[in-house]
This record gives sequence, structure tokens and C-alpha cells, in this order.
Amino acid sequence: MENGSAILSYDMKERENIFGQELTVRHHATDTWLWRNGAWQVVAGQVFRYYADPPTGDIDPRTFADYLGTYELAPGKTLTVSREEGTYFGSAATGQSLS
Repeated sequence: MENGSAILSYDMKERENIFGQELTVRHHATDTWLWRNGAWQVVAGQVFRYYADPPTGDIDPRTFADYLGTYELAPGKTLTVSREEGTYFGSAATGQSLS
């Protein structure tokens, strides 16, 4: 074969386990191949994710108190989880002065 091209378009399904939660993600991909120098070579590719809301998980309200505290998200950026009168709140702080 001297010249040739092929375009493949397909769906992919990926399964991941994140902190014990099984997630499934779907993608659509398109690859373009050319026959060059006696071999098939990929010259372009594009992948899109099918977006959907993540599955709901089971929550045990008895564990909420375990999450009270301050967490460092990045240097100088924290998230504080607090409770007032049985209601839980999250507040972020950047550590930057507003003045």
C-alpha cells in the first residue's frame, strides 16, 4: 500500500476505584491514522468525556463528627468544617489579606 488513511471513532468505558467508591466513566475517541513509510502511524487523536452526575453514595450521619476540623487544601488555602446547633458548615480561607 502506497497511500492510505483510516479514521476510527469509538466509545470507551473506564472503571476506577476512588477511596472505595467504584466509578464508571465513558469517553468517545476519534483517531486518525496515515500509512507512511510502510507503517500505520497515528497523526491525530481526540477524546471527549460523556458527562453525567456521579452516583449517589450512602452516607452515615453518625460519621459526620469525624470530619470536623481544618484541612489544608494547598499552601495558604484551608477548609474548615464546623458544626453549629446540629448543622454542619464548610468555610474556605485563602490566607491572603483583603486590604
